[in-house]
Amino acid sequence: MFGDDYVSDTLGAIRAGLQGGLVKTGKYRSGDENRLVCSGAIIVNNITEAADWCLSNYQPKSH
Repeated sequence: MFGDDYVSDTLGAIRAGLQGGLVKTGKYRSGDENRLVCSGAIIVNNITEAADWCLSNYQPKSH
């Protein structure tokens, strides 16, 4: 789950058991990524990088 709010979007996703990511656009403020140290969050510059990350890291679940 990628979003521009490090608390609601990124940490919220991580707390829900998802991979969280921060996009440095929109509500993002310089330094927000420093608050995610050790959280396992992915940090990207824009939504294009977020989509590229998702496509590069997609692993379908086997049934």
